[in-house]
Amino acid sequence: MSKEKKLPGAKTSVYLSDELRRKLGVIPYGSRGASDAVSVIADRYYHLTSTERSKLIALFNENEWELMKAVCAGIEWKPASNMRDGVLHCVQDAYDVEFEQMKVSRTQLEGKLRSLSVLQQFTLAEEIESFWTQMKIETEEARNA
Repeated sequence: MSKEKKLPGAKTSVYLSDELRRKLGVIPYGSRGASDAVSVIADRYYHLTSTERSKLIALFNENEWELMKAVCAGIEWKPASNMRDGVLHCVQDAYDVEFEQMKVSRTQLEGKLRSLSVLQQFTLAEEIESFWTQMKIETEEARNA
């Protein structure tokens, strides 16, 4: 019986700019390589956003969620700095008719969005992006069925 060392997860190639390597604290041939740095950051980011997810779900009603998803359709949150107040900006740019159709108060929704912490803003953008990614996957699966 051979004893193979199994690494958790799968090997993935990721491009890191020199600036991002510096920001992540990557030490070439040192104690913190690129794989370790990316893995640690991704794990921490997941845990940070997951703590805020339930708070956001409780904060917004169903119509507000639908409106935010609609006005943020097609948005790519790159670079990450676009996520800060990104949903608020999309809501501010929305037409009054969208609020009327969805029975959402612009003033109340904008107030809620302004009250969010930066972490909550990132989590909200992640939730909306995740919704649209899932819609794209389901559409492709239906098309290929």
